[in-house]
Amino acid sequence: MNKSLADGDELYKVIEEFSDLEWRKFQTRMVMVRLKGGGVYQRDNSKAPPFTTIRFRSENREFVEELRKAVEGYEGDMVWKMFPHQRLMFPDVNWVIRPAFVDEAVAMAGEDVGNSQDFMSEHYPDFALKAYKDMLGLAKHVRKELEKKYKI
Repeated sequence: MNKSLADGDELYKVIEEFSDLEWRKFQTRMVMVRLKGGGVYQRDNSKAPPFTTIRFRSENREFVEELRKAVEGYEGDMVWKMFPHQRLMFPDVNWVIRPAFVDEAVAMAGEDVGNSQDFMSEHYPDFALKAYKDMLGLAKHVRKELEKKYKI
């Protein structure tokens, strides 16, 4: 099967091969849940751009820097960035990976846009599919770069 769009979990799965994660969250392009009663719940998130957020079980600064260099060194159809998000009320950091354009678009809006995923879905609905397509290449690139330095 030739897959042309990411589902949204590809990047965290690659990272998890190299480092233990305590927590992860990602934007799933399509949600399908089989209900106990036999029905199926489906939701299409394909207008919301992908992101991957992770927290390491035991953060290794060298690994974080290698991962950041791999993400930001990817030369695909768009620029991707990795940045820390300090958790409120807790000492740990969550690391967010997403297309740089999300932050640029929010900054250009010049106002509090609320949820960036909702903002992007409403104002840039075609962007997300391009990002899901590019995410496949990003995940492959990150795996290749991390394999150079770390054995799995």
